[in-house]
Amino acid sequence: MDSPPVEHDLPALLARLRPRLHRYLARMAGSVFDGEDLVQEVCVKVLAAGSTPVRNGEGWIFSIAHNAAMDLLRGRARERELFAVQPEELAETTEIERREVASLALRVFMLLPASQRSAVLLADVLEHPLAEAATVAGATLPAFKASLHRGRVALQKHRELPPEPDAPLSPAQQQLLELYAARFNARDFDGLLALMAADVRLDLVGRPALLGRDALSVYFGNYRRLQGARAAPCLLEGRPAIRVEHLDAAGQPQPAYAVAFEIVDGSIRAMCDFHHARYAMEGVRWS
Repeated sequence: MDSPPVEHDLPALLARLRPRLHRYLARMAGSVFDGEDLVQEVCVKVLAAGSTPVRNGEGWIFSIAHNAAMDLLRGRARERELFAVQPEELAETTEIERREVASLALRVFMLLPASQRSAVLLADVLEHPLAEAATVAGATLPAFKASLHRGRVALQKHRELPPEPDAPLSPAQQQLLELYAARFNARDFDGLLALMAADVRLDLVGRPALLGRDALSVYFGNYRRLQGARAAPCLLEGRPAIRVEHLDAAGQPQPAYAVAFEIVDGSIRAMCDFHHARYAMEGVRWS
């Protein structure tokens, strides 16, 4: 017998699921940035529902996430041909090891039709039971198994795909990026503030946004206290960024993460810092 619907502590549930939501949505969208936008959209929709009683809170939230991702994909012209109806058929048991699937680059997943991509992510990356995953995807179990099988076979063909070259930055963008990294490593945070536009926006993923150069003083003050923090210029999904590494209180290296920039007219107009969302770095394309 099904358990009765219950009310859930939605903020706490969202906080617990946020890394898994991003893992799913970034791979559905093919971008760590679009994935984070979708996570925020899902959070808004879930919290707007209030205390609606549901039997399976996690499954309900992932259904909302799946629908948000599909809405995004339907809006992309290059995805239109991928929404053809697939015939239902039973899947074979062949599969790539789950850990190997989870480590694939985001763009590899984008080579799959949306239904196959969702099936592989739900079943092999997030490890939902097949019946629950089919419910999240809004598919019958046989149709879901068929999509899962096709997706697994396709990933086996594409997993060794060579990386695509990024478009080069302009000399001015490259110079500003190198200057930011040099001042960061020299702990010249006043010099970093001088690189910001007056109306700069900081999106500290998982935290409230900060607006304006003055608001960034506390932000850089927190970085001042990080032990052994070092930055190096890089590109993250083709966007100018720095790769940050630092030590914890015990002197142990912490996982690297990125701070991405929007550079306009020689200054930084917007920043996106993944310090509190290092889970988002899994499978991203660094260069």
